[in-house]
Amino acid sequence: MGELTFRTVKSSDISNIMMLEDTCFNEQTRESENVYRGRIEHFPQGFMIMEYEGRFIGAISSEIWKRDLDMSTKGFTLGHSIAQGQDISGDELYVSSMGILPEFSNKGYGTILFRALIDNVVKEFKNVKYGILIVNQKWTNAQRIYRRNGFYETGAIPGFFTESDDSRSDGIIMRHDSIADLCKIQ
Repeated sequence: MGELTFRTVKSSDISNIMMLEDTCFNEQTRESENVYRGRIEHFPQGFMIMEYEGRFIGAISSEIWKRDLDMSTKGFTLGHSIAQGQDISGDELYVSSMGILPEFSNKGYGTILFRALIDNVVKEFKNVKYGILIVNQKWTNAQRIYRRNGFYETGAIPGFFTESDDSRSDGIIMRHDSIADLCKIQ
C-alpha cells in the first residue's frame, strides 16, 4: 500500500464527495449535495476523507444519536437532515454513508477508513459507546467490513433500498455494543 492519509472533511471537498456518490451508488440511493453540505456543516468531526498518495479515494460520514433500542423510532431515511436527528450528547454513532472509489475496492481500504472514523469520533466524543448503521442486503463487501469489526444484525427494513431496475432490497440494521473497544484493537 502507498501512503494513506485521513482528515476531516472541508466544504471544498464537496465535488469529490458528489463524484464518489455518483460512482458508488445508483440514482435512487444517492444523497443530494444539500444533504452532504449539511453533514459537513453540522458534524465535520464525523465526516472523514481518505486519500491515497494525495488523491481522494473515499469518504465516510456519520451522526451521533441517542441510543434507542426501538427500531421503529430510528431516523433511517435517505435524504434526512443531520440537523434534525443529530444529538452531540448522544451515545450512539450512526454511520450514514461510506464509499471507496471502485479501483480501490476490495483492498482493505474500506476497513481502514471505517476504523479511522470510529477512532476519530470516539476520541473526541467520550460519550459515544455504541454503533449503528443500515446496509443494503446486497452489499456483501460492506457487510463483511462491519461484521469483522463486531457489528451484528439486529433487524431489517423491508424494501428500504431501491435498485437501478426499480426492484427493492431490504436494509439490514447492524449494531455494535462497544465501539470504543475498536479503538483499542490495532
